[in-house]
Amino acid sequence: MYLISYLMNQPTLYRKILLFLLDILIFVFSSIFTFYIFSSNRLILNNYNYFPTYFLIFTTLTISIYFLTGQYKGITRYIGSTYLYLHTFRNVLVIISIGTISKILNLTIVSNKFLIIFFIINTCLGGFSRFFIRDILFSIYKNKSNLKPRIAIYGAGDAGIKLYNTIKYSKEKNVVAFLDDSKSLQNRKINNLNIYSPKSLNSISQKIDQIFLAIPSANKKRIKEILNFLEVFSIPVFKIPSFEDITSGKIKIDNISPISTEDLLGRELIKPDISLMKEAIQGKSICITGAAGSIGSELVMQVIPLNPKRIILYDNCEINLYSIGVKIEDLKTSVPCELVLADATNYKFFKEILIKYKIDVVYHASAYKHVPLVENNPIQGIYNNVFSTYFLCKASKEYGIQRFTLISSDKAVRPTNLMGATKRLAELIVIGFANKEKEKDNLKGLKSKTKFSMVRFGNVLGSSGSVVPKFQKQISEGKSLTLTHKNIVRYFMSISEAVQLVIQSSSIAKGGEVFLLDMGDPILIKDIAKKLIQLSGKTIKTEDNPYGDIEIKITGLRPGEKLHEELLVDANASPTDHPLIFKAKEEMKLDDDFWDKLDLMNRAIDDNQSKKIINYISEFVPEWKISNYLKEKESL
Repeated sequence: MYLISYLMNQPTLYRKILLFLLDILIFVFSSIFTFYIFSSNRLILNNYNYFPTYFLIFTTLTISIYFLTGQYKGITRYIGSTYLYLHTFRNVLVIISIGTISKILNLTIVSNKFLIIFFIINTCLGGFSRFFIRDILFSIYKNKSNLKPRIAIYGAGDAGIKLYNTIKYSKEKNVVAFLDDSKSLQNRKINNLNIYSPKSLNSISQKIDQIFLAIPSANKKRIKEILNFLEVFSIPVFKIPSFEDITSGKIKIDNISPISTEDLLGRELIKPDISLMKEAIQGKSICITGAAGSIGSELVMQVIPLNPKRIILYDNCEINLYSIGVKIEDLKTSVPCELVLADATNYKFFKEILIKYKIDVVYHASAYKHVPLVENNPIQGIYNNVFSTYFLCKASKEYGIQRFTLISSDKAVRPTNLMGATKRLAELIVIGFANKEKEKDNLKGLKSKTKFSMVRFGNVLGSSGSVVPKFQKQISEGKSLTLTHKNIVRYFMSISEAVQLVIQSSSIAKGGEVFLLDMGDPILIKDIAKKLIQLSGKTIKTEDNPYGDIEIKITGLRPGEKLHEELLVDANASPTDHPLIFKAKEEMKLDDDFWDKLDLMNRAIDDNQSKKIINYISEFVPEWKISNYLKEKESL
């Protein structure tokens, strides 16, 4: 083994010379053995003087044929059945050449029977020698791979085998087993690797470092079931891309990625209605406020393929706006994209943008959404969330754009925190402008131009306000996971799905609607925390398991935080043409002095009168109760 390891580290030329000498040795041995078989034939014994000529000419001829047909170009440790076929073909050329030249030189020692026996021996020895060397090399690599991650591939179908073949020659991982649910495959083998039932993990989990899911055609529900089963073993789980991504050629099968939170949710995605999306976007000038944020940037990426006339990316964060600009450049899109660095509360500037770029549709995604930050900075939070909405609606109405969509939050429903109260007031403002447009419809000769609507949804996975990225960061750093309450639950949706539904809802808006997105069932946050820990290969530290890796710490509810979020103010919601979009019945008439009080609150903000500002909010949103935290902080 030491000698082979030494030879493996030598230059390629030296290793080719060794194979060359091996083939000469095999040729000589095959010839001598064949002569021995025919030794009882006096013809062979009487022509002993022909042997030097035979070996000199035909050894040179054989090696020349091997060289010319690429015998020494392959890498020995990667050879398969193809090598045997090619080697057989080369030896066919060899015996034809030997037979032809023997007749020309009248070498009577070479008969047809001799050639057949020689061909069989030489081909068998040549093939056996190469596969023997290959298996020795594999055993050496296998010994070296003991320190590499030991992989079990879940799925012994075509995808699993392709993944295995890709990993097999890798110097980074070592596949040790297959797992499969099919009873017809269990207890069989693939290249000498056992195919186990997943239940066998109870006995073999200690021999496995990572599990790769190779079931690209499985739906979300099935993936969730598998992950629920695997989480108890605390083995890191990774997955290969979806079947669509593999067949499209965008992603290779060995592009392994960690399990995403979307997989944990098991939520089946409904493909968007492209006709609805195009109706809202195609050929129109689109303005997205908060375009550099998590929701806004996803909106940009979803809008670009729908062929808008242009997109205005409106945001006041320089570095984030620059970053998304770079992403757009990498897309090499033909859609004109303008980066506008400005504040959404700047009414006059925003109106100039509407006029300059002839905006048709506005998606208002600019908002402060972190509950503790808004609670600690009430004036800034109110001004940004409330008055950006007011000024944008006012400018949009005066210019006469086609559609205005506010992206709201489930925290606006019976809010218990200031951030939720500001979002609820923003909703009321949009409803107020929608009512004004409806009043036009009731006046002869006037027709409303702008359709004001809003979309309300819960937590979006991957957004800056989501708890999941925080958990993932804490796990990667080996820190405890911080949870505010053991019974806290939230609705979750993927960011791409949420944005697709936002665009589709704006397409079906008639004016004044509050659209709700079907978020599925609410999920216990503690369950997500546990799954993320276990599927990352860590163990949970508890009183029963004091030597676990990561602890889940309960820190207590933050000021204004709810255990349960809601999506409806009233109990009823009606369906729309889209199965995941519902319309809330929240039509309401605002107080006659609504707009006057809003103007007074704006003046109070200019004068930094926090007590008066917060009291105005409580008048606008009577279901919100000022927290003791705010009362103490602002001396209310």
